[in-house]
Amino acid sequence: IDKVIGDSIMVFFGDPESRGIKSDAITCVSMAIAMKRAMEELQVRWRADGIENPPALRMGINSGVCKVGNFGTENRLDYTLLGRAVNLASRLESSAESNEILISKDTYQLIKDAVHCIDKGQIPIKGFAEAVDVYSAVDLHKHLKTDCPAQRQRQALA
Repeated sequence: IDKVIGDSIMVFFGDPESRGIKSDAITCVSMAIAMKRAMEELQVRWRADGIENPPALRMGINSGVCKVGNFGTENRLDYTLLGRAVNLASRLESSAESNEILISKDTYQLIKDAVHCIDKGQIPIKGFAEAVDVYSAVDLHKHLKTDCPAQRQRQALA
């Protein structure tokens, strides 16, 4: 977890350690799917308890090169990442519907063999000259579900 900004959480993979860009992308999207499932389970409970509009989440995921390091001043350094790839992930999150995981084409190309996705076409993104190809990450392919650390942990707790 990089930082919490209001009701947003920024998480990144691949630094300081990476298992490779493809593995990092699959791990990231697997985590997002596990979070989405957990939230959906909570929403069922909350609705049963009479909460009509329970909290939801939206996620945006992009893969790309970023500047990573300590940024700021001597008095306040912040280890974070910056760049176009980060901005696109943030914009995808803003464009996602309730309980949706929007991913960029770059991420899709890395995870398409592991994750079932729905092609959402192109959407205009603030700060980007051209519309961006986006996909909605739905679920891990069946043969990979037990290979996901979050899924194994959930199965062990069940």
